Amino acid sequence: MFGKNKKEEGIGVQEDSNAAVQDVHEQEVVKTVHMGDRDIRFRIRNARTGLVKGKREILDEMLLDCMIEKMAQAVKVSHSKYNPFPHEIIIRSAAVPKESSNEQDAQGQREDGGDADMIESYAPRFSLDDVALNEKVREQIRTAIAAVRYKKKMVQEWGMSEQFAGNRAVILNFYGKPGTGKSMAAEAIAQALGKNVYHINYSQLESKYVGETPKNIRRAFECAAKDSAVLIFDEADSFLGKRLSSVTQSADYGVNITRSVLLMELEKFTGVVVFTTNLISNYDEAFKRRILLSVYFEMPDEQARKKIWALHLGGKIPLETSVTADTLAARYTSISGADIKDMVFYAALRAVEQGGETLDFPAFDYAHETIRERYRNQDAEGDVKIVSSKTITQEEYEHEINGEVSND
Repeated sequence: MFGKNKKEEGIGVQEDSNAAVQDVHEQEVVKTVHMGDRDIRFRIRNARTGLVKGKREILDEMLLDCMIEKMAQAVKVSHSKYNPFPHEIIIRSAAVPKESSNEQDAQGQREDGGDADMIESYAPRFSLDDVALNEKVREQIRTAIAAVRYKKKMVQEWGMSEQFAGNRAVILNFYGKPGTGKSMAAEAIAQALGKNVYHINYSQLESKYVGETPKNIRRAFECAAKDSAVLIFDEADSFLGKRLSSVTQSADYGVNITRSVLLMELEKFTGVVVFTTNLISNYDEAFKRRILLSVYFEMPDEQARKKIWALHLGGKIPLETSVTADTLAARYTSISGADIKDMVFYAALRAVEQGGETLDFPAFDYAHETIRERYRNQDAEGDVKIVSSKTITQEEYEHEINGEVSND
């Protein structure tokens, strides 16, 4: 989603002059754009990543997201019967300049474990109090924390091993729309348990080398077990989608192997794993049976929006007297935390552009319309549905393309 940053969704921040960038590398990144009931997966083969304040980030991610959104809009208005809606778009840019890349180091990573070596544990940045959630979701998160905290007592003292579905691992699943706080809540669970985090995106483990992706998955679990850390998998549907029943090429075989390895590692793991996804319907049924608790993240209600507005408005942004976190939360509904963050940014830009000294409601109305624009075509796409289908003969097809459409 355009405008998200690492602090909100565990994704890289935009490079700027205040943050020195070191150790620039190429890394594959996968981003999914939702358009009604359809999705386009953009696979950036060699996105630039670098160390910013000790953490590896996607560089200029805001610009990358903007480019992807514009490409998605172009697809929306350009696909047709003979130019069908694509499932995946692959982007490959020019290579990183030699002075920014170390080919020998890259080769060493492949031999010693691939991209998984780039995954590092870190202390969770959020507590449950830092995450603005609806009360129902917050209560479910507390239940998830209790399931982990008291698992040993319930299994060993109360003999409730069957209630944990036979798993040694505690598997939690967070699903819902982008920007609703799934990744932040996962870190909050780790903070409540006093554990570090391994935050993993599919692109960090997927490898272009045959057989490397399963090895990277095993290494991720090994590292988390060694550090007693919470494993967080973003874009979990990429790992755990339905298995392919008709394997026609080696790539299909590799997909099934990757999913099987992940399920086996889950069986052996004794810690906590949190999966986050926007597409739970894509999950393999074998995985669904292993989930201890699945939590749906709704769009924030008014109380949650007040907290999010207050967080992003801070204490320095000049506001008109009538503009407060309370009035903004009541005025703008059905928006996510990521949307609110972007609205503050767009409203500030609007005020500066208009020569204003404070942010008023017209500035926020402009920001709201800007946010709505990114979803407008997606909403329209949702109105499209299949009402009938049939198989036609070659003769019928030739009649149709020649304008001789049958009335049958």
